[in-house]
Amino acid sequence: MCGRFQIDTNKEEIERHYGMELSAGFTPRYNAAPSQQIPVVTDDKIEFKKWDLPLKFGDKFIRNLANIRDDSLAKSWAKRYTGQRCLVPATGYYEWKKTADGKAPYYFGKKDKALFSFAALYDGDTFALLTTTASKQTSAVHDRMPVIVDTADEKKWINPDYEFDQVKDLIKPCNEHLEIFPISSKINNARLDVPSVVEPV
Repeated sequence: MCGRFQIDTNKEEIERHYGMELSAGFTPRYNAAPSQQIPVVTDDKIEFKKWDLPLKFGDKFIRNLANIRDDSLAKSWAKRYTGQRCLVPATGYYEWKKTADGKAPYYFGKKDKALFSFAALYDGDTFALLTTTASKQTSAVHDRMPVIVDTADEKKWINPDYEFDQVKDLIKPCNEHLEIFPISSKINNARLDVPSVVEPV
């Protein structure tokens, strides 16, 4: 799963990248976590939504979803969200590697620190990230990774004129070489949202 990520940029860069205005002010995020308000890009706006999509069967609440696995999208409960596609701006994300001494956090991001987009699904004012099988490079740390949409395909992913079957091939492991390095366990504290959580160790 993807449980934390980074948006180390500014409001102007987000608006430039997506060609839309952000609905409110923005400050860089170094430790974005589930249940928090995060900027999300739909087909016609950028607005803040809560990272936690409530899974329901009928009127019965089951649990909140921070992530939805790509191999779950054929299930009936997931199909109702596949027409509600969005992008989540990011500049990096974190995963934890199992070691003999416990779980060790790692940073993943583009070497030029450029802004990129996670694929996500939303419902009202909530969303969940999509995850897929890890790329060959990232599998050394974790067997899953968030879906990173190629920049050229971002508008296609959020275009409601495309049926899900026309965009599902965009759900795949990232084919771009990422920068990966171990970071401090300070990242484990979701309330600690400062640049030092990303310092290499």
